Amino acid sequence: QRRYVAFGKELQRLKSITQKLLLLSRIDAGELKLNLRPMNLSQLVEGIVEDTEVLAPTLEVKSELAPDLWVMADADLMKQVVQNLSANAIKYNQAGGFVRFTLCANSQTVQLLMENSGRGIPPEDHDKVFTRFYRGDKARSRKVSGAGLGLSLAREIVRAHQGELVLEH
Repeated sequence: QRRYVAFGKELQRLKSITQKLLLLSRIDAGELKLNLRPMNLSQLVEGIVEDTEVLAPTLEVKSELAPDLWVMADADLMKQVVQNLSANAIKYNQAGGFVRFTLCANSQTVQLLMENSGRGIPPEDHDKVFTRFYRGDKARSRKVSGAGLGLSLAREIVRAHQGELVLEH
């Protein structure tokens, strides 16, 4: 029965990788169709904050979210972006650390900042983090699940929404 559980987890992981690759191929081909509708970004991020608290009970999860912030976006794709960023903030963190979400806006832009207490990304790797299949520190990568697609996919989705995803250091 343990084999079944392990097999099921691996099957889910492969399914997730396949879905990400298919979405990236649609983006590359210029065939991504956005389902743009007004969506409450504050509510979406608040839900991800709550999920993060459940998924990472040993981390301190902090948030400062502008209330009732509405944007025109594809809600499913935006959820995938925030989930990918949150998953990375959890995976690449330190024991007893923190994850911080900040959502703010002015008359022209909306900004979501995500920070964590992880050891950071070496300066020589900053330009590689959005490259497909890039996993960073090889010793650390063996201990952390993933295929190195999350950040590249998140960046492409944000770009499709006329935004930009950047690494600040």
